[in-house]
Amino acid sequence: MWNNGSYTGQPVKIIFLPTLNNHSSFGSEDYAGPTSALKCHLGIVEFAGSSDTTKTLHQVGYSDTISPQAMGESVGHLITQILEPAFYLTVAEYTGYRGRTATTAANTRIVGLFADPVTLDYWMCKYVMYPCAISQTFMNPDNDNHLRQALIGCQGKGVGTIDEAEMSVHLSDVSLDKHFYLPLVLK
Repeated sequence: MWNNGSYTGQPVKIIFLPTLNNHSSFGSEDYAGPTSALKCHLGIVEFAGSSDTTKTLHQVGYSDTISPQAMGESVGHLITQILEPAFYLTVAEYTGYRGRTATTAANTRIVGLFADPVTLDYWMCKYVMYPCAISQTFMNPDNDNHLRQALIGCQGKGVGTIDEAEMSVHLSDVSLDKHFYLPLVLK
């Protein structure tokens, strides 16, 4: 915390609030998979004022040779060494499964809460986004795709799991109309 011209020493808790959507278009896989908790880190480090646009997390793994695993590893390093959020709250009231600019979205009415982005993105993509667009196999983290590679890259830095045997998911109905669920993913 900053107060009266100096740091107070008081710790700051960071909470990320990503949404769940397909950043690319329907039928087209984004270079690092659907946008959610893992990819919400990409806008954090932008090195403002630099004339070199390659010095951003958006550029890691996105070049002549696409490497979603490199993006995941970079985010994993950021989380374990520099900036570890207290938790992630992924909002999927509407899930943009056709693309971020499409006018259609599935009214999935789900909110996911967890302390790491790998486990949360795995579960949210597999059980919320993928069922909306079953023909889009790149939204299933069990398949060999950019999403899985990004998750494996981040997991390789010690963040989360993609092994469902290591997850304990608790669904809670938190609405009056019994259609809004909050999955709590626990290791």
